[in-house]
Amino acid sequence: MNRRSAFFAAALGVVLLGTIVLWVALPPQLTRHVLAFPDTAGGTVHHEVRFLPRRTTRVESVRLYTEEIILGPAHVGAVPFVPPETEINALFLDREGRLYVDFSTAIMFASGGATAIEDIRELIEWNLTFNFRYVNEVVLTIDGQVPGFPPIIPN
Repeated sequence: MNRRSAFFAAALGVVLLGTIVLWVALPPQLTRHVLAFPDTAGGTVHHEVRFLPRRTTRVESVRLYTEEIILGPAHVGAVPFVPPETEINALFLDREGRLYVDFSTAIMFASGGATAIEDIRELIEWNLTFNFRYVNEVVLTIDGQVPGFPPIIPN
């Protein structure tokens, strides 16, 4: 092995070792969250743990977690309860801990084991209040309308 090859191998080794040291010294910031999904057997709730990247604001953390709910369960024994086509239109957290989440109308067209809108609301509220202690209440709207109330039509 000539000098050039030895130098290149040593430099590559130093870079690799430096990367490993940095990875151990500064691990990625992940937070542990529990997600609840209906069980395939029915009547029970299946819990699974996911580690999500830490975000800089509370709203960003809640948004990322809510997107994980929309993605659905990773385990075979659980059923998604929000259609994957659902989008988050808006998400806002006020000072009193009230979280406003506005979903697209796709959430109303549940299929593939998804449940009624009231059950969806209850599961979303449980998930969010369990994982985020600063969320006291969840106000769910669909395209700006509260489910179960007559639509507000401007004059």
